[in-house]
Amino acid sequence: MSINLSKKKRDNMFSFLKELKKKMEDKEDLRKLIEIERTLQEKKYGLIWEEHKEKIDEILERNIPILREIEDKKLTNPEKIGGGR
Repeated sequence: MSINLSKKKRDNMFSFLKELKKKMEDKEDLRKLIEIERTLQEKKYGLIWEEHKEKIDEILERNIPILREIEDKKLTNPEKIGGGR
C-alpha cells in the first residue's frame, strides 16, 4: 500500500496549526492563523484557482459583444466542394 505524502504533509501542517492556536494569545495573530488554516482546507487538491475578474469580464458587463465575419480569417475545408456551411 502506498503512502499519500501530500495528505501526510497536510495533516502535519494542520497539527502544527492546532498547537500554535492553543498557545496563541494575540487575537490578531489567531485570526491570521485561522485564515491560513481555512486557505489550506480550500486548496486541498493542488489546483489553485485565483478569484479575480479578468479585464474582459469587466468590459463584457458593460458592453454586448458583436461578432462579425472576417473573410480572410475564414476557416475552410478545401476537400469539400462549395465551402460547406
